Amino acid sequence: SPTTPPAASSLTRSPAPPPVPDGAGFPLTPVQLALHTSSRLHPDVPAHGYVRQTVRGPLDTRLLGRALAALADRHAMLRIRIESSG
Repeated sequence: SPTTPPAASSLTRSPAPPPVPDGAGFPLTPVQLALHTSSRLHPDVPAHGYVRQTVRGPLDTRLLGRALAALADRHAMLRIRIESSG
């Protein structure tokens, strides 16, 4: 389980992926292209991925927000914006 202390500590030691230059473009993967095309052809049909997690006990929302922000800062793919060209 990734929640075990040894697994959790290895996650904090993992190197961050190489940075992507701001404004650098790259082609969509086939799955990204399919989702983007679907959303353009059928804007009223949601095609998003969602994560749901049940938390039992107290939750420090400030700490959770900081953790999610750090995750997005570390992984550029979580901050992508798709722009259509042509």
